[in-house]
Amino acid sequence: MPIAPVQLQEQSITPSRPSTGARLSCQRETTRHKCSNPDCLKKALSRGRCFEHGGGVQCANPECNKRAQRKGLCRGHGGFKR
Repeated sequence: MPIAPVQLQEQSITPSRPSTGARLSCQRETTRHKCSNPDCLKKALSRGRCFEHGGGVQCANPECNKRAQRKGLCRGHGGFKR
């Protein structure tokens, strides 16, 4: 008794989700927004602004205008680990 041939369906070899890895990190890096200040060419940290124009987190010390590194403090005021 002869066996009837079975027709196979074609399957897509492309993944349903984008792969994670180096490619994704490169895409993320190129899509960073610029500072909302029209004269500034730096990348935005938060609130659409670079650090100089009010983005990011500043040191909690009221006399300091440096960027916070850890625990809300800059390196000079104890915001680093020895």
